[in-house]
Amino acid sequence: MLKLDLSNNQLQQNFRYLVDGIVNNHRLISLVMKNNQLNGNEHADGLKQIIKNHPSLTKIDFSNSEMNVNKNKLKNIGVEAIIEGILETENQSIISDINLSYNFLSQECLPFFAKLSNPEFVQIQSLNLSYNDLGQDCIKTLTPILPSIMELSLANTRLTNQSMYDLAHLFTLEEMSLRHLDIHNNLITSEGFYTLMF
Repeated sequence: MLKLDLSNNQLQQNFRYLVDGIVNNHRLISLVMKNNQLNGNEHADGLKQIIKNHPSLTKIDFSNSEMNVNKNKLKNIGVEAIIEGILETENQSIISDINLSYNFLSQECLPFFAKLSNPEFVQIQSLNLSYNDLGQDCIKTLTPILPSIMELSLANTRLTNQSMYDLAHLFTLEEMSLRHLDIHNNLITSEGFYTLMF
């Protein structure tokens, strides 16, 4: 099995069974677990083990649908567990696509992502943190990993004009790979967009 989508189930119950059940699948490249009421406080260790023990993974998606009531709530502790799993993967992780939208994250989780900045160890190419309360310093804190990212989704994360200044400044310093940027539903004015584009 290469791709596994377990979205919209009841995986929060006896989560250990899932962790143990896929431990011997060393070919898994994509794991999607949307809307399963996973909670960072209860399931962090299991999330870490799934990531750590599957070095073949390239995509992980624990996002939520806006209207679904069975949302995952990984919170910052869940992010920390996922990043630790990536960093502790034997040899090196090849995860390049992370989707954690609608997961009740705050700006305190951002330094964890900055730990993924070694291009010889891991290169995140697609990152979706939309609909989390990340604040205007989000771009500045994520700077170490942004040069390798091709697709960045930060919709409704409370970005401001200052965030756009930070991103524009990064474009002047680094060779950026960014091809797609989603920043809708933020606090950015026309001045901020002008700074970014020109």
